[in-house]
Amino acid sequence: MREERAEERICLVRRLYDRGMNSAQISELIGLDKEQVEEMLQTKSNFENNG
Repeated sequence: MREERAEERICLVRRLYDRGMNSAQISELIGLDKEQVEEMLQTKSNFENNG
């Protein structure tokens, strides 16, 4: 369950980023630190590249 929520959050962050929001805007919107958002974006990119 916890992993599913994490994956959903990463997908949300990625969708917002793809729509033109930067990490600072996303972090403010969903209540995470900018560094956490950037880490999620990097994690998603790595997953897609290695997937």
